Amino acid sequence: MDKKENKTTTDFSEKTVKSTEKFLTKYYKLLIGIVAVIIVGLIVLAIVLNVISNKKEANYYALDNLTTAYSDITALDVTSTEYTDAVATFNSDADALIASAKKSYPGYKAQYLKAALLADDEKWADALVIYTDLIAQTKDIYLGPLAMLNAAVCAENAGDADKALALYNQIWDDYGNTTAVAPKALFNTGRLYESKNQIDLAKAAYQQLVDEFQNPEKGTDTEYAKLAKNRLAAL
Repeated sequence: MDKKENKTTTDFSEKTVKSTEKFLTKYYKLLIGIVAVIIVGLIVLAIVLNVISNKKEANYYALDNLTTAYSDITALDVTSTEYTDAVATFNSDADALIASAKKSYPGYKAQYLKAALLADDEKWADALVIYTDLIAQTKDIYLGPLAMLNAAVCAENAGDADKALALYNQIWDDYGNTTAVAPKALFNTGRLYESKNQIDLAKAAYQQLVDEFQNPEKGTDTEYAKLAKNRLAAL
């Protein structure tokens, strides 16, 4: 590099430094303010994320306790004061978790357990309301088809066979063979068609169950498929 080029480079560097110093001198307060805002924002974000994480952890812990409480209740004498008190506490805790964990798995599972306890007490209509509400909320997770199946059972026990049949059919329409409750839903579909003397529809449901779920080579030789095969032979 010759002297002229070296001088040009030096002059440019000096001008750049001076321009930077001038800019920083003129706007340093603004820059400090921007940095301060960014730091405060990061601190607030960290606090919010920590609160969310703690709340999520607390909700899952509460769900574990609620699940244990449900299991304990099912072992109690339903005519005892202990049972009545335990159910009251369970429902209070379930409602608190549902309010705290809206639109998340712990809240959905709390609703599911609350409905299950009502069904255990044969309060079919009340359980059906909760299960029906859950169907739309949990369509894309495993609780969706379970809620639908239990809603169908509650409807049937409440005396509404048509609603039950519609729900059993919906399980297959919405989930096909991708859900573990599909064989039971198909069998109950056939059974209800039989009870309505719609034999052709009953046979179709049973045959679909056999075709889809009695294939030992694919590991789908289910008990419901065997029952369906027996019903086909009987019809």
